Amino acid sequence: VADSLATKQKRRIYDITNVLEGIGLIEKQSKNTIKWKGAISGDNTVEAYERLHRAQAQLQELEDESTFWTEKLRLIERSIANTFDDITLKDLLYLTQDDLCQVMDDDVVIIAEGINGTSMKINEIQNGEKISHQFHFQSRHYPVNLKLLNRNSQTIPNMTDDQIENSSAESPFSIVSTEPFILLGEVAQPDDYHDVMDDTEGVCDFYNDDDDDDDVSAMPCV
Repeated sequence: VADSLATKQKRRIYDITNVLEGIGLIEKQSKNTIKWKGAISGDNTVEAYERLHRAQAQLQELEDESTFWTEKLRLIERSIANTFDDITLKDLLYLTQDDLCQVMDDDVVIIAEGINGTSMKINEIQNGEKISHQFHFQSRHYPVNLKLLNRNSQTIPNMTDDQIENSSAESPFSIVSTEPFILLGEVAQPDDYHDVMDDTEGVCDFYNDDDDDDDVSAMPCV
Protein backbone atom coordinates (compact mmCIF):
# COMPACT_ATOMS: atom_id res chain seq x y z
CA VAL A 1 0.00 0.00 0.00
CA ALA A 2 2.83 2.36 0.90
CA ASP A 3 4.50 1.77 -2.49
CA SER A 4 1.22 2.28 -4.35
CA LEU A 5 0.52 5.51 -2.51
CA ALA A 6 4.11 6.68 -2.94
CA THR A 7 4.52 7.46 0.75
CA LYS A 8 6.39 5.95 3.65
CA GLN A 9 4.81 8.02 6.39
CA LYS A 10 2.67 5.89 8.69
CA ARG A 11 0.46 8.81 9.66
CA ARG A 12 -0.27 9.56 6.03
CA ILE A 13 -1.13 5.91 5.33
CA TYR A 14 -3.35 5.83 8.41
CA ASP A 15 -5.30 8.88 7.26
CA ILE A 16 -5.74 7.50 3.75
CA THR A 17 -6.96 4.11 4.96
CA ASN A 18 -9.42 5.81 7.29
CA VAL A 19 -10.84 7.78 4.37
CA LEU A 20 -11.08 4.70 2.15
CA GLU A 21 -12.75 2.77 4.95
CA GLY A 22 -15.15 5.64 5.55
CA ILE A 23 -16.38 5.64 1.96
CA GLY A 24 -16.71 1.85 1.93
CA LEU A 25 -13.86 0.97 -0.45
CA ILE A 26 -11.76 -1.03 2.03
CA GLU A 27 -12.32 -3.06 5.17
CA LYS A 28 -9.73 -3.54 7.92
CA GLN A 29 -9.03 -7.21 8.61
CA SER A 30 -6.35 -6.74 11.29
CA LYS A 31 -3.90 -4.11 12.46
CA ASN A 32 -1.75 -4.30 9.32
CA THR A 33 -4.15 -5.98 6.90
CA ILE A 34 -6.92 -4.45 4.84
CA LYS A 35 -9.35 -5.87 2.31
CA TRP A 36 -10.34 -4.10 -0.88
CA LYS A 37 -14.14 -4.03 -1.24
CA GLY A 38 -14.46 -1.82 -4.29
CA ALA A 39 -17.41 0.37 -5.15
CA ILE A 40 -20.85 -1.02 -4.36
CA SER A 41 -23.68 0.08 -6.61
CA GLY A 42 -25.81 2.64 -4.86
CA ASP A 43 -23.49 2.95 -1.86
CA ASN A 44 -21.22 6.01 -1.57
CA THR A 45 -21.07 6.39 -5.35
CA VAL A 46 -22.35 8.77 -7.98
CA GLU A 47 -25.58 6.79 -8.04
CA ALA A 48 -26.07 7.44 -4.33
CA TYR A 49 -25.56 11.17 -4.80
CA GLU A 50 -28.05 11.17 -7.65
CA ARG A 51 -30.58 9.43 -5.41
CA LEU A 52 -29.90 12.01 -2.73
CA HIS A 53 -30.49 14.89 -5.14
CA ARG A 54 -33.74 13.33 -6.35
CA ALA A 55 -34.90 12.86 -2.76
CA GLN A 56 -34.02 16.48 -1.96
CA ALA A 57 -35.94 17.66 -5.02
CA GLN A 58 -38.98 15.60 -4.00
CA LEU A 59 -38.76 16.98 -0.47
CA GLN A 60 -38.66 20.54 -1.77
CA GLU A 61 -41.64 19.80 -4.01
CA LEU A 62 -43.62 18.45 -1.06
CA GLU A 63 -42.70 21.47 1.06
CA ASP A 64 -43.85 23.82 -1.71
CA GLU A 65 -47.13 21.92 -2.02
CA SER A 66 -47.60 22.01 1.75
CA THR A 67 -47.04 25.78 1.75
CA PHE A 68 -49.55 26.16 -1.10
CA TRP A 69 -52.32 24.23 0.69
CA THR A 70 -51.57 25.94 4.00
CA GLU A 71 -52.15 29.29 2.35
CA LYS A 72 -55.33 27.98 0.71
CA LEU A 73 -56.59 26.79 4.10
CA ARG A 74 -55.84 30.16 5.65
CA LEU A 75 -57.80 31.97 2.93
CA ILE A 76 -60.76 29.59 3.34
CA GLU A 77 -60.81 30.10 7.11
CA ARG A 78 -60.66 33.85 6.59
CA SER A 79 -63.51 33.66 4.07
CA ILE A 80 -65.65 31.63 6.49
CA ALA A 81 -64.98 34.14 9.27
CA ASN A 82 -65.94 37.03 6.99
CA THR A 83 -69.16 35.23 6.04
CA PHE A 84 -70.13 34.76 9.69
CA ASP A 85 -69.39 38.42 10.41
CA ASP A 86 -71.48 39.69 7.49
CA ILE A 87 -74.92 40.51 8.93
CA THR A 88 -76.42 40.69 5.44
CA LEU A 89 -75.83 36.93 5.05
CA LYS A 90 -77.25 35.93 8.43
CA ASP A 91 -80.52 34.64 6.96
CA LEU A 92 -78.62 32.37 4.56
CA LEU A 93 -76.59 30.50 7.18
CA TYR A 94 -78.45 27.21 7.07
CA LEU A 95 -78.16 23.80 5.38
CA THR A 96 -80.73 21.66 3.67
CA GLN A 97 -80.81 17.92 3.28
CA ASP A 98 -79.99 18.26 -0.41
CA ASP A 99 -76.91 20.33 0.43
CA LEU A 100 -75.49 17.55 2.58
CA CYS A 101 -76.32 14.87 0.02
CA GLN A 102 -74.48 16.74 -2.72
CA VAL A 103 -71.37 17.25 -0.58
CA MET A 104 -71.24 13.72 0.85
CA ASP A 105 -72.04 12.01 -2.46
CA ASP A 106 -72.68 8.28 -1.80
CA ASP A 107 -71.30 8.20 1.75
CA VAL A 108 -73.44 7.13 4.68
CA VAL A 109 -74.07 10.23 6.79
CA ILE A 110 -75.01 10.10 10.47
CA ILE A 111 -75.64 13.40 12.22
CA ALA A 112 -74.98 13.66 15.96
CA GLU A 113 -76.93 16.29 17.85
CA GLY A 114 -75.67 17.20 21.32
CA ILE A 115 -75.06 20.12 23.62
CA ASN A 116 -71.76 21.89 24.20
CA GLY A 117 -69.30 19.64 26.00
CA THR A 118 -70.40 16.44 24.26
CA SER A 119 -67.38 14.28 23.46
CA MET A 120 -67.01 11.81 20.60
CA LYS A 121 -64.46 9.04 20.02
CA ILE A 122 -64.14 6.96 16.84
CA ASN A 123 -62.40 3.57 16.81
CA GLU A 124 -61.48 1.82 13.56
CA ILE A 125 -61.93 -1.95 13.70
CA GLN A 126 -60.33 -4.03 10.94
CA ASN A 127 -61.54 -7.59 10.39
CA GLY A 128 -59.57 -8.99 7.48
CA GLU A 129 -60.25 -6.75 4.49
CA LYS A 130 -63.39 -5.31 6.06
CA ILE A 131 -63.09 -2.10 8.06
CA SER A 132 -65.81 -0.91 10.42
CA HIS A 133 -66.02 2.06 12.74
CA GLN A 134 -67.23 2.25 16.32
CA PHE A 135 -68.57 5.53 17.68
CA HIS A 136 -68.62 6.50 21.36
CA PHE A 137 -70.59 9.58 22.44
CA GLN A 138 -70.60 10.96 25.97
CA SER A 139 -72.73 13.75 27.41
CA ARG A 140 -72.84 14.56 31.12
CA HIS A 141 -76.44 15.79 31.36
CA TYR A 142 -78.46 15.19 28.22
CA PRO A 143 -78.64 12.41 25.62
CA VAL A 144 -77.09 12.59 22.18
CA ASN A 145 -79.51 12.20 19.27
CA LEU A 146 -78.27 10.38 16.17
CA LYS A 147 -79.95 11.02 12.84
CA LEU A 148 -79.46 9.07 9.63
CA LEU A 149 -79.53 11.20 6.51
CA ASN A 150 -82.32 9.91 4.28
CA ARG A 151 -81.51 10.30 0.60
CA ASN A 152 -84.73 8.66 -0.55
CA SER A 153 -87.05 11.30 0.83
CA GLN A 154 -89.02 13.57 -1.43
CA THR A 155 -87.41 16.65 -2.92
CA ILE A 156 -87.46 19.60 -0.56
CA PRO A 157 -89.62 22.37 -2.07
CA ASN A 158 -88.38 25.92 -2.38
CA MET A 159 -88.85 27.97 0.78
CA THR A 160 -90.36 31.40 1.05
CA ASP A 161 -88.55 34.31 2.63
CA ASP A 162 -90.82 34.06 5.70
CA GLN A 163 -89.95 30.39 6.18
CA ILE A 164 -86.24 31.11 5.90
CA GLU A 165 -86.50 33.99 8.37
CA ASN A 166 -88.41 31.89 10.90
CA SER A 167 -85.98 28.98 10.65
CA SER A 168 -82.85 31.13 10.94
CA ALA A 169 -84.30 33.00 13.90
CA GLU A 170 -84.12 29.82 15.98
CA SER A 171 -80.65 28.73 14.92
CA PRO A 172 -78.65 29.83 11.87
CA PHE A 173 -77.24 26.31 11.59
CA SER A 174 -80.50 24.37 11.78
CA ILE A 175 -81.15 21.89 8.97
CA VAL A 176 -84.27 23.11 7.23
CA SER A 177 -86.39 20.41 5.60
CA THR A 178 -90.04 19.55 5.15
CA GLU A 179 -89.13 15.89 5.76
CA PRO A 180 -87.56 15.01 9.15
CA PHE A 181 -84.43 12.93 9.51
CA ILE A 182 -84.76 9.28 10.44
CA LEU A 183 -83.98 8.90 14.15
CA LEU A 184 -81.92 5.88 15.11
CA GLY A 185 -83.35 5.79 18.62
CA GLU A 186 -86.28 7.06 20.62
CA VAL A 187 -86.08 10.76 21.36
CA ALA A 188 -85.69 11.36 25.09
CA GLN A 189 -88.12 13.75 26.70
CA PRO A 190 -87.10 16.28 29.38
CA ASP A 191 -89.28 14.41 31.90
CA ASP A 192 -87.09 11.34 31.46
CA TYR A 193 -84.19 13.13 33.16
CA HIS A 194 -84.39 14.56 36.65
CA ASP A 195 -82.07 15.18 39.57
CA VAL A 196 -79.32 16.32 37.22
CA MET A 197 -76.36 17.85 39.01
CA ASP A 198 -73.95 20.48 37.80
CA ASP A 199 -70.22 20.13 38.34
CA THR A 200 -70.45 22.38 41.43
CA GLU A 201 -73.30 20.42 43.09
CA GLY A 202 -73.29 17.40 45.35
CA VAL A 203 -75.75 14.90 46.84
CA CYS A 204 -76.90 17.33 49.54
CA ASP A 205 -78.14 19.75 46.87
CA PHE A 206 -80.90 17.28 46.00
CA TYR A 207 -82.65 18.00 49.31
CA ASN A 208 -84.40 21.13 50.44
CA ASP A 209 -83.02 22.51 53.69
CA ASP A 210 -86.45 23.97 54.54
CA ASP A 211 -88.18 20.57 54.37
CA ASP A 212 -87.78 18.55 57.57
CA ASP A 213 -88.81 15.37 55.77
CA ASP A 214 -85.77 15.59 53.53
CA ASP A 215 -83.17 15.74 56.28
CA VAL A 216 -79.96 14.25 54.95
CA SER A 217 -78.99 13.04 58.40
CA ALA A 218 -82.04 10.79 58.41
CA MET A 219 -80.97 8.99 55.28
CA PRO A 220 -79.85 5.38 55.71
CA CYS A 221 -76.18 4.68 55.16
CA VAL A 222 -75.21 2.30 52.39
